[in-house]
Amino acid sequence: MDEGMELDQLLPMSIERIKRLIRMTIRQEIVRKVGAPDLRIIDFIALRMISRRPGLTIKELSTHLGTSHSTTSGMVERYERMQLIQKVVNETDHRSYRLYLSPNSEEIMRNEIRGVTDDLFATLLQQLSKKEREGLQIGLSGLLRVVDEQLQHFASDHPTCES
Repeated sequence: MDEGMELDQLLPMSIERIKRLIRMTIRQEIVRKVGAPDLRIIDFIALRMISRRPGLTIKELSTHLGTSHSTTSGMVERYERMQLIQKVVNETDHRSYRLYLSPNSEEIMRNEIRGVTDDLFATLLQQLSKKEREGLQIGLSGLLRVVDEQLQHFASDHPTCES
């Protein structure tokens, strides 16, 4: 990667490459360890998100995945048929559901999927110098703060938007 690249070029390129590496690593490890051919990478990402944020709504999952509400709803229905998740009526809004992993899925996430991605990031970070890790942590913290602010602003301005 060209160290002379501008940040506005480097950031999207880095994000895409990291996403590609994560998808490839997860697919390889999950098929090797779990043998779940019916699930796609997006499914593992969605299940991981539900695992890390139990009680997530379909709308919140849709926002995190960057998929439309209808696409995410279809995914959730499929997970429910496969007994991977449980939908619980949202106490604050009875028109929506909170999503939780089924006990079996939680065990798979705990023992397999989380470890795959956590190990991948740990391996990548170990290859950076201490100064590079510290700079990355500072930069990503700031970037995530700005992104979260934009997502909150976007959600409040566009409550019916599906993606």
